Amino acid sequence: MKNLVPLRTSYFKEFETIVDAKQESRKNILKFAYDMIESQYLKYEQSVDELAEILQYKLDYTDNIDLKDALLHCYEAPTKPLDLIKKKIILLQSNEFRDKCHYCGINMVDTFDHYLPKSLFPEYSVMPINLFPCCAQCNRKKKDEWIDQKNNRTFINFYFDYLPTEKQFLFCDITYEDSIPIADYSLFFSSGMNSVGGHLQRRNW
Repeated sequence: MKNLVPLRTSYFKEFETIVDAKQESRKNILKFAYDMIESQYLKYEQSVDELAEILQYKLDYTDNIDLKDALLHCYEAPTKPLDLIKKKIILLQSNEFRDKCHYCGINMVDTFDHYLPKSLFPEYSVMPINLFPCCAQCNRKKKDEWIDQKNNRTFINFYFDYLPTEKQFLFCDITYEDSIPIADYSLFFSSGMNSVGGHLQRRNW
């Protein structure tokens, strides 16, 4: 496993560029909410080390469905600015890891996952540091999962979580039965590796 390289840019300005590519009706809805969205972006950036804290700032769209739909439309209806963001994210990654899904480490990247699910946090639907390149299979299986009932994150944030590459956590014991080798794999996580452990235990879905 290896950290992804986050796109360093003015995230809200990127959002404004996407909004400018929208039709007038949605553009007006989104521009009216600029102050609120910019505030949410700032809270995300300030919470990257403890992203579960973002729950205290979660917005309620019950009485503002039009805004929620417009925010989701920013991602679901492709625009040139969004395509450019995705391309930049991909090109930032090393050649060795650029094409591989970080969730499973096997399949090819062919889509993007929203670490904070866009159905729950539509304001982050096009925020670059909320977009993880991954495979469609992992994206479908992860769905909206990111946190458990105790507010512990269940998946690694490949942009900002510390990945202890110098610590061994995968172990293998080899035994033989009738001269046939049998491998028994086990995971052991030391302190500071909780998010890694939760993620790896879910990789088989």
